[in-house]
Amino acid sequence: GAISVYDFTMNSNGLQISRGNTGGNWTIGGTLTVNDGSIYFGSPSSNSFGTTSVANISLSGGRLDMDETSQTMTISGNFSQTGGTFDLSNAAGGDLNIAGNWTRSNSGTAFNPLTRLVNFNGSSAQTITISGGGTETFDYLTINNSAGVSMGTSTDVTVSQPLALTSGSLSIGANTLTLNSTVSGTGTITGSSSSNLNIGGSGALGTINFTSGGRTLNNLTLNRTTGSATLGTDLTVDGVFTQTTGSLEINGNTLTINGTLSRTGGFITGSSASNLSITGSGALGASVFMNQSSVGTSNRLNNFT
Repeated sequence: GAISVYDFTMNSNGLQISRGNTGGNWTIGGTLTVNDGSIYFGSPSSNSFGTTSVANISLSGGRLDMDETSQTMTISGNFSQTGGTFDLSNAAGGDLNIAGNWTRSNSGTAFNPLTRLVNFNGSSAQTITISGGGTETFDYLTINNSAGVSMGTSTDVTVSQPLALTSGSLSIGANTLTLNSTVSGTGTITGSSSSNLNIGGSGALGTINFTSGGRTLNNLTLNRTTGSATLGTDLTVDGVFTQTTGSLEINGNTLTINGTLSRTGGFITGSSASNLSITGSGALGASVFMNQSSVGTSNRLNNFT
């Protein structure tokens, strides 16, 4: 049934709470705390699940499971996990909106995204942090915060399904962002001379727009099977640009390689409006291969420096 409380704590080893088949909205104005036991948002025998709105979540043990709900859970504050297991829903629509910070310990915790969306939609700056360092893996990820979302200290992020940059920027910091599906939206990615970007997956990635003042990467790796990644802005690579497979389309912008190039496959695709600048010092490390699929177009540059 329905629940409307300020704080709610689950601290019962071997016991569980499950929203019944008749559903009901759960509203927790303070903190939902799970120290032991399990909370399930709905059994698979019914689709009559209510909504879930929580100010903050603190998970130190047990299990918090969105189960089979087709309703989005809204966290208006922060999510903190120092133990236990957090499962998103197995059903379409059982996604997660979070307006605060996401913090998970790198030891003794499990997060299972289960092909659901995590939507960072706050109105003030948000962070994604793995305490102690590590990688957070999301399936579908949306950045919809004009104040921006930052990857915290020693926190790499992998996005296995589409990344939607609806509003604001995703700031890599001194970390590695890995994209294995597609990118869309008018939002941006903010890099720096200590930021790394890995592009995997297959097919067309989409267009990556870098934030003004953040159009620099340390290392860029392109390993995109039978596909391409398109620049929506200028980009400078200060470290190593590694090409394994796939095409990087300059697309009327300027690509600057300020470090070295390591290539076992793949191409750079130019146009009559594309600029390529090779700067830095010492040997480049590998030959630049332009895309020959459309001679006179894809292998063309405006300026080469």
